[in-house]
Amino acid sequence: MNDEEVRMHLAAGRYYGRMATCGRKQVHLSEEAARKAAASLNDSGKAHHAVEAYPCYFCPERFPDQLNDFVFLNWHIGREMDESERELFTGSATALLDMEDVILNAAESSLGIQLGEVPLRVHNRKLCEGRSCCIHNPSDHHMKTWPVNWRGDRGIMERMCTHYNADGTIDYQIGHIDPDDSAFRKQRDGDDYDSGVHGCDGCCRAPR
Repeated sequence: MNDEEVRMHLAAGRYYGRMATCGRKQVHLSEEAARKAAASLNDSGKAHHAVEAYPCYFCPERFPDQLNDFVFLNWHIGREMDESERELFTGSATALLDMEDVILNAAESSLGIQLGEVPLRVHNRKLCEGRSCCIHNPSDHHMKTWPVNWRGDRGIMERMCTHYNADGTIDYQIGHIDPDDSAFRKQRDGDDYDSGVHGCDGCCRAPR
């Protein structure tokens, strides 16, 4: 795999996140070992879709920040990228690898326990220019001014409806699925996307 392809896969990994890219995946210490494992799985017919070897962005301390020395990369195998993904991540690798830091409410990734406001890394705003994005460019839905909440346990973005007591204290909050995030995940994941089932008080229904 040449340097441009490595950058493309690292960018894609950072875009899709740690759990999808690295979590619970077997580590291969070389590209050759990962390629052999991918070929074996493809030949077995047990995979639901074609898989390929890719370098991992998240395995710690495996490459320098300059991204000019790929000797110590760890490798995994996963779903083979389609042509549209290859085109996107090849053309946007620099922007993806230069992500932005934001402060958002978030739930941690294992049990979904709320952490409050924490720093999170998100994609560079250049990647969503001209299209809806729950972080940088919300569409004109009725929840767009509500606080966002990242559900690390589900990999989804919520919008929080907030209800108050007479004295101004918060009575309760409920997380509803952000429609822009839902549309993006449906396009990305197809039938496997998280449809956003949630405990609901009806606030996510658009007013008539």
